[in-house]
Amino acid sequence: MKNDSESFPLNKIKDISLAESEDTDGNPVYRIELKLKTKINASLTELWINNKEGLQNTIDTIKEFLKN
Repeated sequence: MKNDSESFPLNKIKDISLAESEDTDGNPVYRIELKLKTKINASLTELWINNKEGLQNTIDTIKEFLKN
C-alpha cells in the first residue's frame, strides 16, 4: 500500500461530503471527500467502506471542528 499525504489550509475547505459508489456486488460503499474552494475534491481515504453511519459521524465531527 502506498501512504501519501496532502495538506490543505482549513480556510480552503468549502464542504465535506459523503461520496457513494457500488462495490463489485452492487452494494453501496462510501468514503469522505473534501470539497475545496479551488474546485478540487480530495478524498480523505482511498478505501471505500460500507459503514455509512460511521462515516457520517466522522463528517459531523469534522464540520463541528471547522465551526470553531
